Amino acid sequence: MIAPATKQSDTHKHTYRKGHIMSNPFELRFKILEMAQGYLQDQLQRNQDVFSSAWELAKDQGEANMKLWNELQPETYTIDDIKKKAVELYEFVEKK
Repeated sequence: MIAPATKQSDTHKHTYRKGHIMSNPFELRFKILEMAQGYLQDQLQRNQDVFSSAWELAKDQGEANMKLWNELQPETYTIDDIKKKAVELYEFVEKK
């Protein structure tokens, strides 16, 4: 059951749906950007973990060198990457 929107101020409205608050468009955009950055941060952390494991293995095998270090380094994400992921997430929101 969807409860009617409640007015909290002249410029700030929320719609309550099954205990969740549906925010205004600006808050939704901000939340999607946060989600996109969180996703990319998690992905970077996983890549860092793989890098660390591979580097430790290379050290154990005596194959560690600067060339390998540079090759194994995961790429960090950019603002453009965050925007692209946010667009991808927002496409889901737009679909009915």
